[in-house]
Amino acid sequence: MMLDYIEVIWGVILTIILSMILGYFLGALGSFAAFIFVTAYVGYNVNDDLMNGAFHGAIVAVLAGICSFIIMLIMWGLGFGPGSTIMMFGVVGIILGILIDLIFGAIGGAFGSAIRG
Repeated sequence: MMLDYIEVIWGVILTIILSMILGYFLGALGSFAAFIFVTAYVGYNVNDDLMNGAFHGAIVAVLAGICSFIIMLIMWGLGFGPGSTIMMFGVVGIILGILIDLIFGAIGGAFGSAIRG
């Protein structure tokens, strides 16, 4: 199973942008919908099998979750509002959030591969 770096990088960028936009308007459900939508797109593009799609989706979701967390910390440090809410649940909440992202990403990636296959 080879990692398609281009798809992963584009998937992370698209996930971060779409997750923040939909999350702003629709809350957590919008953010998770963005993860599923973009990881399904990535799974569709890798087009090998369900496991490869799930693997790519999970990688994209975890990296996007970590990058989003870093962006939120930067926003919080600069005094912008959205980053302060992540501190409410502490490190355990952040780890659980990234694990949930992983699950949604794997589901989305497998779904995208299934559509293509």
